[in-house]
Amino acid sequence: MHPPPAPADEGDATSIEVLPFAAAAPARLRERLQLVVVTGGACSTFDLEANATLVVGRGPECDVRVAHPSVSRRHAAITLHDGDGDGDGGVSLVDLGSANGTRVAGHAVAPRTRVEVRLGDAIELGAAMAVVQRIAAEAPPASARTPATGSAVIVREPSDGDRAMAELHRMVERVASGTIAVLILGETGAGKEVLAQALHRASPRRDGRLLTLHCAALPESLLESELFGHERGAFTGAVAAKAGLLESADGGTLFLDEVGELPLSTQVKLLRVLEERRVQRLGALSSRAIDVRLVAATNRDLEVEVARGAFRSDLYYRLAGITLQLPPLRTRHRGLDELIVELLQGPGAGRGITAEALALLRGYGWPGNVRELRNVLERAVLLAGEGPIDVRHLPSEKLKASPHRRTFDAEGITVPPTPPEPPTAAWPALEADGGSLRDAMDALERERIVQALEAAAGNQTKAARSLGLSRNTLLARLDRYGIARPRKP
Repeated sequence: MHPPPAPADEGDATSIEVLPFAAAAPARLRERLQLVVVTGGACSTFDLEANATLVVGRGPECDVRVAHPSVSRRHAAITLHDGDGDGDGGVSLVDLGSANGTRVAGHAVAPRTRVEVRLGDAIELGAAMAVVQRIAAEAPPASARTPATGSAVIVREPSDGDRAMAELHRMVERVASGTIAVLILGETGAGKEVLAQALHRASPRRDGRLLTLHCAALPESLLESELFGHERGAFTGAVAAKAGLLESADGGTLFLDEVGELPLSTQVKLLRVLEERRVQRLGALSSRAIDVRLVAATNRDLEVEVARGAFRSDLYYRLAGITLQLPPLRTRHRGLDELIVELLQGPGAGRGITAEALALLRGYGWPGNVRELRNVLERAVLLAGEGPIDVRHLPSEKLKASPHRRTFDAEGITVPPTPPEPPTAAWPALEADGGSLRDAMDALERERIVQALEAAAGNQTKAARSLGLSRNTLLARLDRYGIARPRKP
C-alpha cells in the first residue's frame, strides 16, 4: 500500500483539484470493498483498505499491475477514505498524468484531479476496465451453484476443450458475486437470457427475484410503465397504482433483454435510476430507494449505436461494467454433442439419438443458435414418440441444404464453414499513381456488399448472413461506403 498520492510538484497548490461527479452515497467500510480489473477477458480483484491507496499501472512498483500497453506505468490512484467515525467513507480516484487518460462513468478525468467514485461506476484506464464493488459475503462455492434447468452446458466448465466457453465460465464465477452491472453480448438465440439466469442463481441475490423485461416487445408508453411503475391516474387507464419491475426486483436482479431497442427518452430515465439508485413511478411526487443488480443483453453493436446517436454513451458505460461475450453455436467446435444431450434431458428425459441423426445435427451451422437447436429437438421428440430420434424425425432437407453446413477436421472436430474467397478478377486494379492495397480492399468490400444486397432483394438480414457479418456490422459498412440503405416496401 502507498500513502495517498502527492501532488506532481511540491508547492503547486492546484495540482490536485477535487471534482465530484455526483453526490453519491458513501460506501460503508464495514461492507468490504474491492477493485475489479478486467483486461482482455481476464478478471482480477484487489481488496481496498480504509485510508489506504492502490496505485494502478504497468510498473512493477504499482499495487495493481495491469499489463496492457494502453495503461501508463503509474496510471491512477484509488483511495478508500474513512468517514467521520460512524463507519461511513467514500472512494476517490486521481489520474496520475496517464498518457491515454482515465474515465469514470463515461466522464474524462483531468490529470491530477481527484474525483469521487460510486460503487458500480465503470472506470476506464486506457483500454482496461475496472470497477469498485462490495465483496459479497457467503457466496456458495462453484460446485454448489445450480444453473437454470437445461442451461448447465452454457455456464459450467466445459468438458470438451472449448476455450471460449471455459473463459466465459470463469468470468461468470468471478462476477456473479458482485453488484456491478453486466452486459451480455451475443447473436439471437445464443442463450443470453439463460446466462442471465445463471448469473442470478450463482449470486448472493439468488433468494431474491429475477425479473425480465423484453425491451422490444412493448411500445414506449407501456415500456416505461412496466419499468418504472405508475400511480393511480398517472395516465388514461391507470385505475390503480402499480410497482414497476425496477421496484419489484428490489433485492434481486432485473434482466433487460434487447436493451439496444430502448427509446432515447427511456434511456435518460433509466440512467437516472442507475445513478441515484432510486426510482420514481410515473405520476408520483417522490422516489423510492432500490437495490437491484442490472443485467442487460443485446445482439446489437452498442458502440456503433452510440456513434449513430441511437444509444446514449453514458448509459452504455453504466451497463457495460462487465461485458460477457456469448459465442455463437457454430464456433463451439466440440460443444454441440454435449449441448444436444443436455437439451434432450428437458423435452425427452433419457431420449436416445442415432449416430446418423447426430451427424446431421453436427454438420449444420445453426444460424439461430441454441434457440433453433432447441426447437428442432423438441419437434424431433414429438415425432419420435417413445423411440430414439432418427434422421426421419429431423428437418433433413433444411439441414442438408443449408449454406451454414459445417465440416470436420482430421480429429472429427467440427469447424465453422469458411466463406469462399473472392475471385482474383474481382479485385480492382491498383493505380500506378498512388492507389493503395487498402483502397483496393475497400472497393472490393463495397462491391461485395452491393452484390449481396441485390441477391437478397434488399433484405439486410439475409445480405449480412451471406457475407458472414452481423446486421449491425453491415449497417455500419453501408454508412461507411455511402451505400443507401434499402427501404422496406
